[in-house]
Amino acid sequence: MKKSDRNKPCPCGSGKKYKNCCLKKDRYLKNLPDDALKKLKEEFSKYNQEDLIKTLAALSICPENQSQQIRLEIATQIACSNINCGDRIITIPELNELFLKYLPSGGPIGLLESPLDNVFTNNILFFRLCRNPYFS
Repeated sequence: MKKSDRNKPCPCGSGKKYKNCCLKKDRYLKNLPDDALKKLKEEFSKYNQEDLIKTLAALSICPENQSQQIRLEIATQIACSNINCGDRIITIPELNELFLKYLPSGGPIGLLESPLDNVFTNNILFFRLCRNPYFS
């Protein structure tokens, strides 16, 4: 995207401006050394592609994973781009091990993600329920 496109809506569909959403991630990915991602792609090639994509999609809609969307998105893109796939079914412990090895939360991609805000969100929901006359 050109510099003038920074204020346009993000192409990911979040509704945010591009500069406040995917700009940092896109800049980072352009300069990313491909070693870890190539190795992750090799690892993903051992597994059934359809099962792997379904598993990643299911993980991405879990509220507990809201702060890990960038890593899940990158893993999904890698899984979708794999042409040579095996027939093994991936388990959550195996996928977790691959994330820890190639896409750790403290790694360069993980640091782009927003911190978890469940405590704040839960406090807001609790306050709204207590103040709502229907829940009195």
